[in-house]
Parts: sequence; structure tokens; C-alpha cells
Amino acid sequence: MSEKFVRQTKEIDGTTFYVLPFNSFKAILLQKRIAEIVGPSVITLISGVKEGLGDMDISVVSGVLEATLSKLSEDKFSKFLVDLLEKVSIDIGGAELFLIKDGRVLDTIFDSAFQLETMKLYKVIWFVLEANYPDFLSKIKGFGDVLQKTDGIGKPTGDNKRSYKK
Repeated sequence: MSEKFVRQTKEIDGTTFYVLPFNSFKAILLQKRIAEIVGPSVITLISGVKEGLGDMDISVVSGVLEATLSKLSEDKFSKFLVDLLEKVSIDIGGAELFLIKDGRVLDTIFDSAFQLETMKLYKVIWFVLEANYPDFLSKIKGFGDVLQKTDGIGKPTGDNKRSYKK
């Protein structure tokens, strides 16, 4: 089996997540939806870059994220999340459990992953995007680095209170 079809594993804020890749047709359809949702915000995001994406100011990232998400109805956002997270599982006590089953969020598992740590969700979404769109995301890798340098509730960690340097 080709290496690109293998499940990927990543520890995010102390929790182990697994991502299976989308089939290619679904990946293309989701890529279109992603472009429609975040496309207009890319210019604002780029304006926050000084030297490189790793140097991006977290306030710009959070502003873009908030503006982008506020444009979506709750139903569209919910459907988008379900589609993005359908192949994501989590390690809970040595058991691998999926966040989504039959197009529905499994609340208990979802809560165990993200309750009181909502920024972790965006880090997991970034992981899903990295696993499914490595060719595209390799060009904007620094944005994911900025997300990874926040705590579970969106506050910058460590010395990175204003901007993130690589």
C-alpha cells in the first residue's frame, strides 16, 4: 500500500489524534469548500506576515478565524466540521474512538477531546488539512506553526505573546 494512504498520528496538547486520508474525490470537493470559506480571508492573513508565516501575529490569525467563521451559518459550519472530522479518531485510555459516526458527532468523545480546549479543535483541523493536502499546505506551513503555539483556549504560549518566530 502506498505511504500516502496510511493513517497519520499526532499528539496535540496532550491528546493523541489519528487521521485517515479522504478519498480523492471527497478531498477535491472539500478543497473547493475550503477555498470558498477561507479564500477571501487569505489577503487579511497575509497582511499579518512580516518575514514569514512563522512570524505571524496571533491577533491577526484569531481575527481572520473569527471573521471567516462568522460568515457561516451554524448549519453550514456544523456540516463542514462533520465532513472534515469524519476520519479523525482519538486515543482514550488505549482505545481508538472516532469523533464522528454515520455523519453525527459523538458528543461524549468530542467533549473528551475539546471541552474547555476549543483551540485544540482548530489544531486538529489543521492536522486533517496537513494529512489530506500536503502538496498545497507545504507552501503555507507557517500558519499551522502559529496555531500549534497557542494553548487549548487560544492564548499564545511561552515567550510568544505577540508574534511567533521560528
